[in-house]
Amino acid sequence: MEPAELLLAMRDLRVAAGQPSLRDLVNRAAVPGGGGSYLPRTTIGDVLNGKRACTDAVLLHFVKACGVTHESEIHQWMNAWKRAYQSEGVTSRYSTAC
Repeated sequence: MEPAELLLAMRDLRVAAGQPSLRDLVNRAAVPGGGGSYLPRTTIGDVLNGKRACTDAVLLHFVKACGVTHESEIHQWMNAWKRAYQSEGVTSRYSTAC
């Protein structure tokens, strides 16, 4: 899997989740106790627009914010991230982008 394929899958997941706004995604990933969000608006906006590589933490909070709750599905998403970003050369290319 390439990073572009993961990005397309993320966009499809967002559509399947009812196309929540970036603000809704941020709110769904809020840190308990009002300490901000695990999914900053600028970060997720840049990822979804292809301006920034997706980190594993951003992907985890994004899929949860889109309503993915089953551990097996979350595991599949994280495996997709590993295939997209841990292949040789990809991680180093994007290490400063996030």
